[in-house]
Amino acid sequence: MSAFLSVFLFFSSFTVKANEIVFPAFPEPVEGISSTHYLILRDNENSNYFLFMPLDPLEVKMTMADNDYRIYFRTPAMIYTWNQEERNWNIYREITTWGAFKFPIRKYEDGIIEFLYSSFDFYYSTDFMQGRLFFQKAPIKANFLTQMREVEMGATMMTVVSLIPLLVLLIVSLMGFRKAWAWLSKVLRKA
Repeated sequence: MSAFLSVFLFFSSFTVKANEIVFPAFPEPVEGISSTHYLILRDNENSNYFLFMPLDPLEVKMTMADNDYRIYFRTPAMIYTWNQEERNWNIYREITTWGAFKFPIRKYEDGIIEFLYSSFDFYYSTDFMQGRLFFQKAPIKANFLTQMREVEMGATMMTVVSLIPLLVLLIVSLMGFRKAWAWLSKVLRKA
């Protein structure tokens, strides 16, 4: 069991990052306006990312009108933007009661606007597609080592994890020593 765990931990330290990009820390929720729920999309035309943090994710819907997709917020929300050259998320827009974020249908269909991550299922609200899923819940994944860093005792855990391969080697050595000792005892008894 420990051999499997040490091999797993050894190879997990060399895995490719779960996300293609490392986002800066999300802004803290704004009381009465946003929560920890999120929806992230990317505008590939100018390499901007948009972070939507609604207060109630069930009140966020997708509609189509006037050759535009519109993300309707029937709830307060914070919208942030970020470019890879920047260090933090910047406030793009604050929605206090309800509002919309729109982009051309062409941009979505051509892949210029991409939906990347969401902590909730995102549905259509137009008449002919009422209640159909637009974007399924797809939370940001973190690899094992990233999750360990978030643990309160991350430093202690890292020390313990780094000792596992050494402990496995020690156990194997002790087992080998035991076998060698048994063989040597057997040879000496016969002599």
